[in-house]
Amino acid sequence: MQFDIDKMAAMDRYELLLGTVVPRPIALVTTISADGTINAAPYSLFNVMGHNPAVAMISVLAHPDQRLKDTASNILATKEFVINLVSEPLALAMNITCIDAPPGTNELELAKLKTGHR
Repeated sequence: MQFDIDKMAAMDRYELLLGTVVPRPIALVTTISADGTINAAPYSLFNVMGHNPAVAMISVLAHPDQRLKDTASNILATKEFVINLVSEPLALAMNITCIDAPPGTNELELAKLKTGHR
C-alpha cells in the first residue's frame, strides 16, 4: 500500500506514522515546574539518540489549543525531565496521568504514584 503523505491531513499522517511502529512502548515522562510542581504525562514518541554522549529524546506535540503542554514548559524552564518506562502493572495508573488536567495539577497524585523525588 502506498500513501501520499503530502495529500494527507495532519492528524491522518500522525495516526499513520504512529501505527507503523508496533508494539510501541510508552514512557511516563515526569517534570518539575520552576515553582516545584510535579507533572507526569505519557509519551510514546521517545527514543535513544546516542550513547556518547548519552542522549534520549521525547517529542512533545502542542496542546490542542496550540499552547505548550506542561511537559514542554517545564523542560524549557528547568532543562530536566525523567523518562520512566511503563510496565504492564502501571498501565492503568499511566492512563490516569493522560487526562487534560489544568496546569499545575500533579497527575502522579491523581494516579496514586510516587517518585524518588524528595
